[in-house]
Amino acid sequence: MELIKLAKPNYINIQARQMKKLVFEDLEIYKAARKYRKKLSKLAKSLPKRERERLGFDMIDSSRAITTILAKGNESSLDENIYCCETAISFAAETLDMMIIAFDEEYIDNDALRKYRKWNSRLVERISNYLIFLRKQRSLLR
Repeated sequence: MELIKLAKPNYINIQARQMKKLVFEDLEIYKAARKYRKKLSKLAKSLPKRERERLGFDMIDSSRAITTILAKGNESSLDENIYCCETAISFAAETLDMMIIAFDEEYIDNDALRKYRKWNSRLVERISNYLIFLRKQRSLLR
């Protein structure tokens, strides 16, 4: 039995070529994405009314897409899960762009942007680590 590190600090047991399937809510990347989504939602709700209907909606929508696509990927085939994780990284980039827009429009200050960048970077790093794990699993199965 070999221990495989799963997007820090979770571990799961791997026997031969069989991977124990986790419920998406148990995945550390899902938990991190959910926290990120809640932070962006809180920011979106604090925007001026006019921007809440524009930028705020887009922030909420793209941050929700991250958790939704991670949940979908976990319930799919290995190749589909890999694709979903890659897509989640794209949505994370989209949310970061919205944070930059919020900064440019002076809805958040530089310190807030720095925090959002840090949270985004951590999330992308976790998803990337999980992608490495999934790709290794795929190579073992071929």
